[in-house]
Amino acid sequence: MFEEIDDNSDLDDDVTETEDENLQFIKVSDDDINNNLENAIMLPNHLRCSSHTLNLLATTDFRNLIIGTAASRLHHQAFAKCTALWNLSRKPKSSEIINNVLGCCLTYPCPTRWNSLYDSTNQLLKYKAVLTI
Repeated sequence: MFEEIDDNSDLDDDVTETEDENLQFIKVSDDDINNNLENAIMLPNHLRCSSHTLNLLATTDFRNLIIGTAASRLHHQAFAKCTALWNLSRKPKSSEIINNVLGCCLTYPCPTRWNSLYDSTNQLLKYKAVLTI
């Protein structure tokens, strides 16, 4: 019922050898590309990562927008309180107290993703009535 398998034989070697035999390298010069545009290899236009673009919009551009306004002071004060709570949630004793009061643990925002800050702030806003500071 069982076949005996030879451990020394590699089945993958047979596949790669046949693939290597069909592989051809073509030397392409700049003159060939300019003369034969229809046969030239063209790369698609560069597209930026949408997640990275949203992260820049939500952090850097927003910060630059509110610099020097009254909203900047309010934003700084509000997020100072949020950061204090997030830092407390990293300590075991404080985290236990927060868990007893809220019934869940606070999520700490990741500095490289805007949506983690959004999610963490939304979580705090859900418990706004309980978290009066």
